[in-house]
Amino acid sequence: MKLKNKKTGEIGYFCFANWDSPVLIIMDKNGVQLAKYNSLTELNEEWEDYEEPKEYWFIDFNGEIKEFEVLGFEWKGWMKEIGNYFETREEAQKAVEKLKAFRRLKDKGFRFTITPGVGSLDIAPGKSQIEINADMPAKWFYCDAVQEDLEACFGGEE
Repeated sequence: MKLKNKKTGEIGYFCFANWDSPVLIIMDKNGVQLAKYNSLTELNEEWEDYEEPKEYWFIDFNGEIKEFEVLGFEWKGWMKEIGNYFETREEAQKAVEKLKAFRRLKDKGFRFTITPGVGSLDIAPGKSQIEINADMPAKWFYCDAVQEDLEACFGGEE
């Protein structure tokens, strides 16, 4: 039975174990334990039944958002694999806006460089740091349009 976490949206699978006492376990698709409960009441506070949507949305080759009804085709797996699978039109539209914002930043000369394992006062040792470089006047970097594009790509909720 598939379940969805009410807070995170994570998908899990219900398992029942009866070792010393009954235990309710939620596992991910790889068999890793996500949560463990002693009662259905506890489990139901955080999880709910989940069914795959009958349709989904994707971005086609010219940037239009299209609805695709799931009929068991392999397309669903392919689209999920590359991140072009959305449960709602709104999620797909948000992805299009991120892609457009990223393109505008690239067109302005932004380059993103990852420096692995660099520690500093702001970054814990062993963590990676992303640097933004741009071949443009510094005053442009702080204009509202650039800040909005950076926020669309890297800020806010995922």
